[in-house]
Amino acid sequence: MGPYSHIILASALETYIKPDDPQEYYWGAIAPDIRYLVAGTSRSQTHISPEEILGYMGKYPYLKSFLQGYLVHCLSDKLNLPNIIQRKFPLYWQKNGLSPQHCTIILEFFNIVRVKTVRKSLSGTNNIALNEMGISEEHAAKFAQEINQYITSPSFASLLTLYQNLGSASNGRIDKYRIAVQQIQRKWFQKNLIFIGLHVGKINKEITSSVKSVFPNDAV
Repeated sequence: MGPYSHIILASALETYIKPDDPQEYYWGAIAPDIRYLVAGTSRSQTHISPEEILGYMGKYPYLKSFLQGYLVHCLSDKLNLPNIIQRKFPLYWQKNGLSPQHCTIILEFFNIVRVKTVRKSLSGTNNIALNEMGISEEHAAKFAQEINQYITSPSFASLLTLYQNLGSASNGRIDKYRIAVQQIQRKWFQKNLIFIGLHVGKINKEITSSVKSVFPNDAV
């Protein structure tokens, strides 16, 4: 999922989770993707298991709101997003050819265009949990700055700018995302057919329901 899609999911789950500090909660909902900014950081380093996140909650209870958001992010990234989108995709002759990057970008585009803008702010505060995952205060601050700029004014252009700025880590996946964005933008007719036929609300509802169903009771 893209960053704005993660914010929308966290927003949908906020009334269920009831974090004490919403700004920390939304920061946690984005923070695992800080790995894109830090060269040499693997996915497994920041996208950790629910058990590890609950362990951090036990060690650092004052970080609970941040870790609740972090858990939402990591659980959602375990979902089979291509499968969810393909089952609702209007162009049957092409849906099986969608890559994970295309699915991420399609959902991000739809959430930007079709969903009412979610006005949320995130703290961007460095903390000991991030430090223990190998994330420095400098990287946390830069990532928070870039993400805040994007979610404050989400658009196709600002999404590309975000990916370009995060691409300073020379991450190959960022390049794939950038290419997928450019491909969708060039195919104007196909893009508008998708916009007409794809029910993004149903996709978001299924993602929200799936994450809620596996969210540990101990973390609420």
